[in-house]
Amino acid sequence: MDTKNTAVLVHGRHLETNELERLLWLGSGGELGTLPTAVRAMLTWGVERISLISVGTGSSTDPNTGLIESQVIKQYWLDNFDKLEQVSRISQLPAWNMHKETLRDLIKSAVTDIESRNTKQETLAAMKLFKDRGITNILQVAGMNHAPRCQVNQSLVREETGIISPQNWFLIADEAPYFASSAQDVTVVEPPHKGDDELSRIDRSLLPSSIMRDFYALKTDEQRIMFLETARIQIDKLL
Repeated sequence: MDTKNTAVLVHGRHLETNELERLLWLGSGGELGTLPTAVRAMLTWGVERISLISVGTGSSTDPNTGLIESQVIKQYWLDNFDKLEQVSRISQLPAWNMHKETLRDLIKSAVTDIESRNTKQETLAAMKLFKDRGITNILQVAGMNHAPRCQVNQSLVREETGIISPQNWFLIADEAPYFASSAQDVTVVEPPHKGDDELSRIDRSLLPSSIMRDFYALKTDEQRIMFLETARIQIDKLL
């Protein structure tokens, strides 16, 4: 039985994201960014069970080097790998000293996704890659504010493609919020599903999830701002 049946998907971060280094690495209070979170997850899960890492995406490019987002993130990970010795929540794990060189080798050989342009494409590309490699367990590592969207896209890709069995996905969120944000700035809107919920009986085009999809379908920032300003005015009238 092959025990190296786990892969890790590290979701990318646009290279123009505010405070990118903090989000990738460490916050001022020791909050783990995406890359240390991925390392800690592998150490906890069992490095000996990891066969592959995939890093996303191809949605941005470093204008100075020409490197694609995933390539920049992978190189940053390698360049800063030894600094993990200074992160007590990693270096104090018993598996760290035993497996750190194996971890380094896994990062060196990580696949960089240079084609995907969004989270859905990134997830689909990884799902296909892992299926082709016969991998059954996936640790999906993403930013804390981005992780809910990653879960939705994972479920959407499974629904649309039928890639369900035998892959088991485990979503892991890091501890680094976006600039000037917190966990409270992400709102998850489920479809109405309780029998006593009046929203379950209205036109589905009026549901919050449908309205937000229409919002993101707007073509320009000006249209989106107008939408939000109008909504704010109407909501304030009802409050």
